[in-house]
Amino acid sequence: MALPRFGVCPLEDEVLYFEMGASYTAWMRSGQALRILRACSYQPPLRNAENHPTFLWVEALEGFYLLRQHLLGTRPLPWYVLRQVVPDPEENHFFFGFQDLLGDFIQEQGLDVPCEPDSMPAGGLPGT
Repeated sequence: MALPRFGVCPLEDEVLYFEMGASYTAWMRSGQALRILRACSYQPPLRNAENHPTFLWVEALEGFYLLRQHLLGTRPLPWYVLRQVVPDPEENHFFFGFQDLLGDFIQEQGLDVPCEPDSMPAGGLPGT
């Protein structure tokens, strides 16, 4: 099976909240809404149980997105939309094909990093 072809657009947009209504929607600080069709979570191997990221791979009406949330101890930090992944128009079943590559993609993009609370800029997280 050939690897899916895609492009990547880096983003940094905080998810203010998720809403369940006519659709499952992620509302972002920029005002954009992601109307989620399907999603799957991805947990990289834990290097530090007290400080680690977790990810959400999303197919929305607006496209394909990768979200990340850091967990510090028992405290979850906000979700952030980090990447829009744009499939080649010829790709079929892209959500599931890319899902198989998610761990490698996260590592290649340098997104599997712990949060450094002391150096956290207002409104953003490192590695975005």
